[in-house]
Amino acid sequence: MAQERPEGRLEVQVVAGRNIPRRSRFGRGDSLVALTLGTSTKQTQVDKKGGSAPRWNDRLSFLVSGLGKTQLHITAVEIEGSVNQKKIGSCVVDLTKVFVEEEVDGTVSSRRRFTCMCGQLKRQARFC
Repeated sequence: MAQERPEGRLEVQVVAGRNIPRRSRFGRGDSLVALTLGTSTKQTQVDKKGGSAPRWNDRLSFLVSGLGKTQLHITAVEIEGSVNQKKIGSCVVDLTKVFVEEEVDGTVSSRRRFTCMCGQLKRQARFC
């Protein structure tokens, strides 16, 4: 049985974060979220002074075609100054449910290293 290849556009709306820890002692807690699907990476705008509860409300789109694009990698990053970025945490979301149901929303937990919880990200995903 051949595996079905999803083709279409994946839209992900990164809504907000909750309980996001600060990675640096100084600074305002400016942060963004980077999404990676296959070899394509897109990121939200920086929420300046968002602190532990940033709000992005950014919609990012990816073209999906072929096998191998079933996982969305989500990384939260703190911006310090104009060039320094520190990873806050990350997670991987299985897109199989999005491909079947065409629209999914909810909250995912990000982790630093393998076990340390470091906040939650609210997102909505739509496949069309």
